[in-house]
Amino acid sequence: MNSKWEPIELCFGIATGLVAVFNPATVFEVKYLFNMPWLRHEPKEDFLSVIGVIVMFVGPGLLVTIGSYLHTTQEKTLGFVFTIIGGSILVLEFPLLLLVAFNGYSGLVYTQGLAAALYMLLPSPLAALTMIGAFMVRRSLRLASFTTKTLSHKFSFLLVCALVS
Repeated sequence: MNSKWEPIELCFGIATGLVAVFNPATVFEVKYLFNMPWLRHEPKEDFLSVIGVIVMFVGPGLLVTIGSYLHTTQEKTLGFVFTIIGGSILVLEFPLLLLVAFNGYSGLVYTQGLAAALYMLLPSPLAALTMIGAFMVRRSLRLASFTTKTLSHKFSFLLVCALVS
C-alpha cells in the first residue's frame, strides 16, 4: 500500500459491501429473498421486488467492494471505475431512501423503527466515504508517479550532461 488513504478506502469499501448484502435480508421482508415465491407461481410482483432490491442495494454495494479492493491492492483503474459507479448509484438513491424512511405513518421509521431506517440509509454514506478515499488514493498515486518520472528525467539529464562533458 503506497498511500495512507488506501486502508481507509478498503475498510469503507468492505463495510459498504457487507451492509449492502445484509441490508435487504434485515430491512425488507425476508420471505421474498429466501422462499423464492416465483417457483411457486405466485404473482410476478414478488420476483420484481427481489430484482429491485438486488439492483438498488446488493449490486452497487458489491461493485463498490470489488472496486475498492482492485483499486487499493492491485492499483487498477478498473477498480476505481467500479468504485465510482457503484458509489454514485448508492449516493444518488439516498434522497429516495430518506423519503421512504421518514414518510409519515407508512414510512420505515413508523413501521419498523428508527434503527431499521438508519440501517437502510447506511450504505449511502459508506459509499460516499469510499469514493472520497478512492479519489484521494488516485491523487496520491498520480503524484507519486509524477514525482518518480520527474526524478528519473532529471537523473537522465544529469547523466547525459556528465557523459557529454
